[in-house]
Amino acid sequence: MTAEPFALYVHVPWCRHVCPYCDFNVYAAAEPPEPAYVEAVTAELGAWAGRAPCRGRRAKSVYLGGGTPSLLSPAAIATVLEAVGRGFGIASGAEVTLEANPGTVTRERLAGYRAAAERVLDTLINWGRHAEIFAYDYDDEVLSHEKTVSERRPNRGREARA
Repeated sequence: MTAEPFALYVHVPWCRHVCPYCDFNVYAAAEPPEPAYVEAVTAELGAWAGRAPCRGRRAKSVYLGGGTPSLLSPAAIATVLEAVGRGFGIASGAEVTLEANPGTVTRERLAGYRAAAERVLDTLINWGRHAEIFAYDYDDEVLSHEKTVSERRPNRGREARA
């Protein structure tokens, strides 16, 4: 019998600044300590992979949330996904989600995240090169501390694909 796949949440606890409405475990940093964080997360993933509740189970969903995971480079995200694959395996058809603050991404950076995910997933499973990145309507007033979405995205409120 195959063990039931599971959903995995990876917390990235940094934001450029902490929003007044946020109750999550986050810390303000213009640039997070990426190498140390990625090393710690990959070690933690490896440790959990061998424990009874996780052993032999594949990830059907990997959600990188925070904080602002898009403060990490595409290479760092790829390293985390590789650690998930090595430790647990990733199920065919798995969903990989990365939270992103509109002020932290460019088309090039989004393309880098997509390429990293495709490369890692193609290596781990034959999942059929399909990845989409969507941007949904944002409230510019809430995000007023960043450059407004409407200034960055001419098709505000519609999906944007990298």
